[in-house]
Amino acid sequence: MTGAWRILTTRPGILPAGTLAKIPLAAFLSMAVCWSIPAEACPIPVFRYSVEYWEPDPYRITVFYRGGSEQSMPEDPAADIIEYLRGPVASQANIAVSLIDVEEQPQAIQRYLDGDRTLPELPWMVVRYPAITRREQPLWRGAANLDNLSRLLDSPVRRQAAEELARGKPVWLLLESGNRARDNRAMELLNREVARLEQVLELPDPEQWWDQRDGGPAPEIRFSTMRLARDDRAEEFLVRMLAGSEPDLDEMAAQPMVFPLYGRGICMWAIVGDGIDPRNLTRAAEFLAGPCSCQVKMLNPGIDLLISKNWAAAVQVISDTMLAPVGAMSSFEERGREVGRRLAGEVESIRQAQPEPESLPAPPADAGWSQTGTDADDPDPLDLMAERISQAMSPDTELDIPNETDRQTDRWLLRLPVVLGAIAILLTAGAFALFRSRSRA
Repeated sequence: MTGAWRILTTRPGILPAGTLAKIPLAAFLSMAVCWSIPAEACPIPVFRYSVEYWEPDPYRITVFYRGGSEQSMPEDPAADIIEYLRGPVASQANIAVSLIDVEEQPQAIQRYLDGDRTLPELPWMVVRYPAITRREQPLWRGAANLDNLSRLLDSPVRRQAAEELARGKPVWLLLESGNRARDNRAMELLNREVARLEQVLELPDPEQWWDQRDGGPAPEIRFSTMRLARDDRAEEFLVRMLAGSEPDLDEMAAQPMVFPLYGRGICMWAIVGDGIDPRNLTRAAEFLAGPCSCQVKMLNPGIDLLISKNWAAAVQVISDTMLAPVGAMSSFEERGREVGRRLAGEVESIRQAQPEPESLPAPPADAGWSQTGTDADDPDPLDLMAERISQAMSPDTELDIPNETDRQTDRWLLRLPVVLGAIAILLTAGAFALFRSRSRA
């Protein structure tokens, strides 16, 4: 989706020739449907909805090694790598790992080599952004050893940010430029504005989305601020992820950058240099605190970071689970059971609240049903409905069959939300591109 979004925002208000042909049909239809849904369709704030329901997209890690199967290489360095990838840190990280034996697939590694195509010392690995970003250029490539792999999957800043996000606190992460005075000014402004925003932002009415059965105070918006040095070796991979989250950020490395993080590690667009001001910070915060008008994860701004975290165990669901997330097909069965439990509880509470009569009154003589009839003797409700309709229509009744003009009108009315949604996309894309350009002014 990122590729399509970048195309739409390349020239504010203008679509280059052939743009629509470059956008995947499924993505375009999803955008049209998403934007044609009223904003109040989901009252849950974005920062809560995202951390409770959106799974992180996996980073692609390809490990190249030489020789035999996994079981036949106990002395090979790749054995340690494979063992680590089966451990707890890797199992909780949003990664998809491919192991490739260069003897069986000698051409697979060639696409990632430079210059003279000299084969690197094995094992060797290539790290790429999630497939949904459509970025095939490696994020990093180098020796596949335990040191590199452990720093790739986990780091102190990511660990701390994940703890804050799991508590429902979006994180404002300042990536330093290296100019101490400039970085300090940006951090002071960020801390001051975050404190102000916590006081002035208003969440959607909790009565519409907060599950109050567990009690406790109503949810509030709270933020966390963090700071990251570009030359911190332990955070090398995090710096690479942030700097590569947008194609042109490397050109602005001399400026401090603020990245709003939300959900389970989604990194929003960068706010750079002089663009780190109250207006741009407020706009980003208003999005995070506002209602989740589009529940489709891929149609919201940002790119996932690689984080090792057991989110299911760490995140407390405080929103009303009756508001089923769009696209969460795997959870429909569980939510159906939850609906059944709630309905059964409501029926039982109503039954207990009303005193049961000593005896049921006998039905009137002309009620049309027999008190002694069995379920097997009861007529099918659909047959009764058909019979009543046929009795209500006289033999000379003319059916109101729509003509072709009516059918075409109906078709256009059905297509109208999609057309309006597409127009909304273009207008929003233009406004978003204008905002980004101003945030970097």
